[in-house]
Amino acid sequence: MFDELFVDPPLARSIGDLQDIVRVLKAKGASLKATEQPIDTTSAAGKAFLDMLGAFAGVRDESTIGASEIAKALKIGRASVYRALTSVP
Repeated sequence: MFDELFVDPPLARSIGDLQDIVRVLKAKGASLKATEQPIDTTSAAGKAFLDMLGAFAGVRDESTIGASEIAKALKIGRASVYRALTSVP
């Protein structure tokens, strides 16, 4: 048995999947440490970083959905929406 799982990204396709993996590991008495990101579920800072990733992923998902809806309504590509948004001063 192990008590720590060291991983190289990407471990999961979404932050939700990553959080599910962390829950399973915790239930089994193990922790997660990423080699290329400050994710270490044994420390408060590592847990906070994981939570921040979740928050940023939620914002990104909401903006992606919004851009998709705008693109569909205007019958243009999502990239065109992003270009227009980034060109606004």
